[in-house]
Amino acid sequence: MNLLKEFFSQEKKRVFEPDPHFAGRVMARLKAQPATEMSLWDSILAASRPVMAAALTLVLLLLGAHMLLPVEPNRGMIEAYFASEVSPGESLIYNDSEAPSHEQLEQLMILENEL
Repeated sequence: MNLLKEFFSQEKKRVFEPDPHFAGRVMARLKAQPATEMSLWDSILAASRPVMAAALTLVLLLLGAHMLLPVEPNRGMIEAYFASEVSPGESLIYNDSEAPSHEQLEQLMILENEL
């Protein structure tokens, strides 16, 4: 049992604990690579990428929601004129560009009372 425990402790040291020359090898590898300076603009661009990605995603989501759920416009003069359920009173108001005369207003009131 003691042999097995010693074997596992040796393997643990070999895997998890580096040898004495580990730091020297790491420093030699870092010295071999050229040092890259990160300028101000590089850091600004790196910081703005996630913000731009989130803004683009939000715009695309809103555009998709707008296309899937179109807003129905209110009924205006043209829709009221062309609709089949236009009452004679509405057609009288929309057809004349001037204010209706007294006789037309009486005719309109008579038409509304009949309905």
